[in-house]
Amino acid sequence: MRRFAPPLFAQLFCIFAILLSRLTCAGQTPKPSASQVDIQYREWALENVRRDVTQPSTREQLVAQVALKQDFRDLQITNNELMKRRFENPTPELTRKEIRSSLEKIKSLAKRLKANLALPSSPDEKAAAKSKPTYNVTLSPGLLMLDKVVMHFVDNPMFQQPQVLDSVLALQAGRDVNEIVHLTDFLRELTKENSSGARR
Repeated sequence: MRRFAPPLFAQLFCIFAILLSRLTCAGQTPKPSASQVDIQYREWALENVRRDVTQPSTREQLVAQVALKQDFRDLQITNNELMKRRFENPTPELTRKEIRSSLEKIKSLAKRLKANLALPSSPDEKAAAKSKPTYNVTLSPGLLMLDKVVMHFVDNPMFQQPQVLDSVLALQAGRDVNEIVHLTDFLRELTKENSSGARR
């Protein structure tokens, strides 16, 4: 039985509320710190303030929270179903088109989660985003790699302890989402290249 994280759904509401509450602190001067991580965290908070100058109404908050919860759930369901049909119940075998469709959905969900959770990116990741990463794997090992990254993201303690918004955990969640996006792009290209080939 594959892992699933339903207890995290309610906690996502708390995280979302914390992120929204930080937007009210635009006029405050952050305390100085020698930690590079803390500097990155303050930059992240500043970027969020610039992006969301006004807080949404209560109704808009509720709609956003419901959408966030659903995306978090759908990411796990889509990933779990893909892995189950590919590796646990391979008959009938998934077509390349079906795999591409699942990968595209996972990518879209990951990108929305990153945007709605306002997850940060480190300077190194921003620089790396300009060049497409490559992976020396075939389709099946690549899918298992994707599964590992997705589960690492949803198991992030940040979602289990929303009262404390840890900058290191937030950066890790951002890295995981970026890796999900890169991997899904790479694997989708593999399905196109091997569309007429055997299962690999």
